[in-house]
Amino acid sequence: MPLRPPTLFALLAVVIAVAALLVPVSLPQSARNDLSDFERRVHAYLMSHPEVILDSVEALRRRDEASKAIRQREAVAALQGSLVDPGPLPVAGNPSGDVTVVEFFDYRCPYCRRVVPEVKALLAADAKVRFVFKEYPVLGPDSVVAARAAVASARQGKYLQMHDAMMTREGGLDEAAVMDIARSLGLDLARLRADMAAAETTRLLQDTIALGRRVGVDGTPAFVIGREVVPGYTSAANLRAVVERARRGR
Repeated sequence: MPLRPPTLFALLAVVIAVAALLVPVSLPQSARNDLSDFERRVHAYLMSHPEVILDSVEALRRRDEASKAIRQREAVAALQGSLVDPGPLPVAGNPSGDVTVVEFFDYRCPYCRRVVPEVKALLAADAKVRFVFKEYPVLGPDSVVAARAAVASARQGKYLQMHDAMMTREGGLDEAAVMDIARSLGLDLARLRADMAAAETTRLLQDTIALGRRVGVDGTPAFVIGREVVPGYTSAANLRAVVERARRGR
């Protein structure tokens, strides 16, 4: 994933700040009395060799990503029990499978929608995969409504149908669309609305958001497989590869 501009500027600021701190201790005493001349020479050098700063930024980026990956693996290991626990939601695939794939998703996320066929292909190809759903509504109020409806539909035994219908629906997914889907699946709408507003539903979504943040989920979709976090859209082939790594590590 390319660096966002604020991140790039922050890294450049770090590089420049570090260089500024090092200048006084790097210079002989005679030169410390006239930093302006040295600064002009440094400026001229950087103008002639801008790749020096870019190389420094890239090194910082790689170090930051490596550090994040280590923290993420540690968090995933520490929170494994919560991650593989489906709570009140059903499990897809093989409930007794030897590898659990956990997905954090938002119904309004286009990449979550694109990855649905890849997930289905994974489950069709590997009968030993256990799949856990983590409702992660981060794209606004309509996302929260959809997640509440999905959780509430589980109390009427229709979660998997509701999940699939919302993920594959074309067009917008506001409250009216969610209710249309629920009606088409034969759900009791009055009961659904009551369960959507229930404290248990609110608590489940809050707990899931907190869990995702603790393992470093900063976008959707995000898959947790074994000790690995796979962010963003990915192919069934890549998911299978990560599953096999998790399986070998057992």
